[in-house]
Amino acid sequence: MDIKFDGDEEKHEEAPAEIVEEQVTHVPEEVENPAEITGSSPAAIPEAESRKKSGFAHLLKTKKRKVIAIIIAVILIFVILFAIPFTRYGLLGLVVKKEVTITVVDSKSKKPVSNALVKIGSTSKQTDKNGVVKFDTVSVGQPGVEVTKQYYQTYDHSYTIPVLANPESPTYEVVATGRRVAINIVDKITGKPLEDAVISSSQTKATTNADGKTDLILSPKNELQDATLTKSGYNSQDVKVMVTDGAVNTYMLTPYGTIFYLSKATGTINVMKSNLDGTNPVVFAAGTGQEDNNTTSLLAARDWKYAALLTTRENDQQGLYLVDGTKGDFTIIDQGNATFSSIGWSGHNFVYIVYRNAGNYWDDKRQAIKSFNADTRKITTIDETSGSGTSTYDAQYQSFSNVYILGNEVVYAKSWSYGYYNNLGEDKTTLLISADPNGGTKRTVKSFAVNLSVSLKLYEPTALYLRVTTTGNDPSVFYEYEGGTVKMVSDTSDAKFNEAYTTFLVSPSGKKTLWYEPRDGKNTLFIGDENGKNAQNIANLSDYTPYGWYGDSDQYILLSKNNSELYIASVDGAMTTSLKITDYHKGTSYIGYGSGYGGL
Repeated sequence: MDIKFDGDEEKHEEAPAEIVEEQVTHVPEEVENPAEITGSSPAAIPEAESRKKSGFAHLLKTKKRKVIAIIIAVILIFVILFAIPFTRYGLLGLVVKKEVTITVVDSKSKKPVSNALVKIGSTSKQTDKNGVVKFDTVSVGQPGVEVTKQYYQTYDHSYTIPVLANPESPTYEVVATGRRVAINIVDKITGKPLEDAVISSSQTKATTNADGKTDLILSPKNELQDATLTKSGYNSQDVKVMVTDGAVNTYMLTPYGTIFYLSKATGTINVMKSNLDGTNPVVFAAGTGQEDNNTTSLLAARDWKYAALLTTRENDQQGLYLVDGTKGDFTIIDQGNATFSSIGWSGHNFVYIVYRNAGNYWDDKRQAIKSFNADTRKITTIDETSGSGTSTYDAQYQSFSNVYILGNEVVYAKSWSYGYYNNLGEDKTTLLISADPNGGTKRTVKSFAVNLSVSLKLYEPTALYLRVTTTGNDPSVFYEYEGGTVKMVSDTSDAKFNEAYTTFLVSPSGKKTLWYEPRDGKNTLFIGDENGKNAQNIANLSDYTPYGWYGDSDQYILLSKNNSELYIASVDGAMTTSLKITDYHKGTSYIGYGSGYGGL
């Protein structure tokens, strides 16, 4: 018996669409026949699917409306914030940056105020010698500017960095509270103005312009105040500043560097060191009292980092000693029962000859050419002599002669001699040899027949004359050696070979040479290229002779006067201004030696 309640059919008829839609919406995808779950007939399936699509569309439209509403709200908030300057610059300042340039001048003199501290926002920088300061990345906005410096009133000013336009480059005038002092700083050697020199005093400082000038504002309480001068590449110097109206304080700075020289001021020959202007002289290596006045010599490398001292210091034995300016020490290079002869410097390799005193002069290895590397402290034997025999009667032995440094090579002659009995074989030839000064390769450039005598003479910075003679009356034959090759020349004679050729001092860069010629009892000085050509006359009828060079850029020359006074001068304004460094002791001279300084 079927029991029915009132209203069941009515309720069933009002809600079937919603029920079917809900049922269809939750049908699992893997069911192939939805009718099996809903109980609907196949005819009702299309209607259910239609209702499903309609529900999706309604849901999508609803979500789009919400997204659009959120976007509009965000835009409105951003527009409102952007309309307010504080929030607008705060937002854009995170990503928009500008370059700002500010100039600071004195309100009275209108001159640039250097080393003033300019603060913009949270960033601070100092003005340069022109009173200018540049900030590379400053956020847009209204940061304001503050300028401060000792003995100046603090300056505050509003400043806006716009978003679209370029910021202004303002010039601010600051008011001095102290007294203005004119400063002028020049190079002590050249007399030329020094740019970017800094003078510091009483917690304030100023930087010179291209004319070497600046103004320093100081307290007027004391007329004389302490200050310090500094500049890159120059020795710092403590000075006194005259703080009075109208006073111009002129100071001189000396380029940084040290000079080594010999001095006998104490009675013994000491190795001394001083600044380029002779200030701060100190004893680098004290003499022992055994040094010989005539044979002691000091030869400096072209960069002045090292020098080689040849002298007798102890046990009456001659020796070579290294003066090391890089480490400040003084050590033995070579010493023993021998006689030493300095050849010179090639870079940091010091070349010298050893004549061993022990044994017979015809013994093997009686003579040696050696090279000492100052950086590694290593000695290398470049070449040694050979010999044979039992007495002076049958002795046969080699010897070195005319050893020269030509750039990066050592060139010399190596020949045979004999005792009372001449029995030299055909293999006992005279050799012209070129060797690496660091002890590397060595080669025979040319071999000459037995009984031929070969002499060398340096006539240009990198060129040699060779004179070849016989024991008979045959005329001499002449050759020229340059650039690693030797060739016969016909325009040279004994008279020309015997001339007193100039000693060319090669500059630190190797690109210039310095020399002199005696004229009318005085000296004429020249500067030329690396080959001694294109001479520029820098002094006529002078009492000076060349001593060396100073500086990697070949900017200074060293000169000697009366073989006892050492001077320094600028190449650009040579001899217009020369500064005396010191008096010094002169021992051995090395005529023809140009690979190092102090040899003339």
